[in-house]
Amino acid sequence: MVTYDWSEAALAAAILALALVLVLELRSTQKLRRLVGQELARVFEQLDLLRFESQQLLEQRGAPPAAPPVLAPARPAPAAPAAAGEPADTAYLVAQRLAAAGMPASEISALAGVAVGEARVLAALQDARRRASDRDQESAA
Repeated sequence: MVTYDWSEAALAAAILALALVLVLELRSTQKLRRLVGQELARVFEQLDLLRFESQQLLEQRGAPPAAPPVLAPARPAPAAPAAAGEPADTAYLVAQRLAAAGMPASEISALAGVAVGEARVLAALQDARRRASDRDQESAA
C-alpha cells in the first residue's frame, strides 16, 4: 500500500500561495507606481499653469510688487522681490526660499510676486519635505 505524505503537499500548497501573493503584490505595486506617475504629471502640469498665470500677472502689472510688509524678527530677511523686467524663474526661486523659511502662502505671493496658488503649492511641498526630514531624523535616532 502506498502512503502519501500530506505535510509535503501542504508545504507545496503554502509555497504556491506565497508565490501567488507575491505576484499580486508586484502587480499592485506596478499599478500604484503608474498611478503616482500620472498624478505627479498632473501636479507638474498644474505648476506650469500656475507659473504661466504668475508670469501673465507680472506682465499685466508692469511694475514691481508692492513693498514687503514688516516681518517678525524670528524670520530670516526675504530676498528682494522680482522686478517687472526679471524673468519669472527669479520670482519662483525667491518664492522657494521664502517657503523654505516657513512663510505662509499669502506672504510668499505678496513678496515674490507669484500666484497665490503656486505659493500654496510651494508651502505645501516645503511642509512635506520638513515632515519627511523629521521622520528620517526620528528613525535614525
